Amino acid sequence: MASVVFAISLLGLMRYHQALSSNFQQYWLQLKAVKLAHEQLERYEPSEGKPLRNETAPQQGWETEFQQEFELSGCYRITVKVTKGYNPSGKLERWFCAGGSIDVYSLSFKST
Repeated sequence: MASVVFAISLLGLMRYHQALSSNFQQYWLQLKAVKLAHEQLERYEPSEGKPLRNETAPQQGWETEFQQEFELSGCYRITVKVTKGYNPSGKLERWFCAGGSIDVYSLSFKST
């Protein structure tokens, strides 16, 4: 009887460990995606109303998507989205305004 209880307890602990490992892996990938998105966003610099991007090789397996939206107030928003396969993505936005201010930041997480 004791061996059955031990086996069931051990199986439960193994499944708990597996769930913790899986959640940590998802968290780590999402954190890595946000870090890479931040690195890509920092490569943009305002120049005559158009962003300049330093071309660098993306990290293996990661896809980067850039989007630029103009607003009526003389500002434009750069959005960077970084994904790796079907894992959670990282998305960062930065506003550039005619006065050179980049004080508006937005950060969002999206699990796909």
